[in-house]
Amino acid sequence: IRAHMQGPIMEGNPDSAFVRMLSTWLDEAYTGLEADVTPEQRKVIRIAMQTVVSSILVTSLMPDATGFASAENLRDDTFRAEYIDYLLNSILNVSAR
Repeated sequence: IRAHMQGPIMEGNPDSAFVRMLSTWLDEAYTGLEADVTPEQRKVIRIAMQTVVSSILVTSLMPDATGFASAENLRDDTFRAEYIDYLLNSILNVSAR
């Protein structure tokens, strides 16, 4: 994650491979939703998906440290499964509004 974020954050490069990949992924996800959601739902889903991506990035950047409240180990299968469920449910819950 640190390597992918180097260009956009440290160098201010909006055209890094990571930013292009992320933009493409979000655009494809939104396009796939268009037929099933209202414009209002699409807007809140877009915000929820951007929040999820931000959450994953920040969690990935935190150092592994026992007792550090913000450091969760994404390599731990149990935590990762719970985290994925939480993030997916956060997107699904806003789309149900």
